[in-house]
Amino acid sequence: MDHVAAALYATEKLPKLKKIAGINQNYAWGQDSWADFEASMKVLKPGVEVATSQMPKLLSGQSTAQRSPRSLA
Repeated sequence: MDHVAAALYATEKLPKLKKIAGINQNYAWGQDSWADFEASMKVLKPGVEVATSQMPKLLSGQSTAQRSPRSLA
């Protein structure tokens, strides 16, 4: 239900929405969540394009995106 509600919210607040993308954990909850959201979006907004759907393994962070306070100065 949460992801159907998110799709309803997205279509109401972003009427010109043409593309969606997602990142979820690669286990049952993350996969099911994305499947529910994507299916809801395709019903509510026919023709919506899925730009990407990424499912990294649980707890497999990447340190390359992290910035130290020194690098932000």
